[in-house]
Amino acid sequence: MAKVEHIDVVPKTREEIVQELVDYSDLKDRLNFLIGEKIVELIDNDNNPATAKGTAAETLKCTKRFVDQLVAVFGTFGWKLFYPDVPWSMYRACLATDRPIYWLERALNAEWSVRDLRREYAEEKGEPLDEEGAAVKYVLKTKGEVNLSPGLITIKSDDVTLDEFEQGKEYSVDIRP
Repeated sequence: MAKVEHIDVVPKTREEIVQELVDYSDLKDRLNFLIGEKIVELIDNDNNPATAKGTAAETLKCTKRFVDQLVAVFGTFGWKLFYPDVPWSMYRACLATDRPIYWLERALNAEWSVRDLRREYAEEKGEPLDEEGAAVKYVLKTKGEVNLSPGLITIKSDDVTLDEFEQGKEYSVDIRP
């Protein structure tokens, strides 16, 4: 029978644990790019992009919306503009602009946070800011019918899409005439 030696495990410091969290977060961002690349390959290899995206969502156990984000980020930035120290949220925020690559480069040069990027973009475009100076993420404009009841907003209109709204999230609504 093999002899098992006892190995003393030295407890990690708080700083070591925090650094591991940072490393894992960086790894998650890199994995998002890798997964995006593979989904793009799957789409290129399939005659029906919707089917390929559905297969990816099912395989990854994620939403089709997240698959769309993975594809959009990789398709827009690719490995050429992948920076290990830039969080995934920065790439997603840049996609919400009219010129994603320009705004990514501008944010990196200015060392902006995602919040800074959104604020600067909103200010430049003349878009609304909240009371803290942050860009308002969702603006709903419709000429259709809007019905409000506790916890429910019903919108009947042909000129609005609700793709940006996620079930289970809270949204504040500012109703203006």
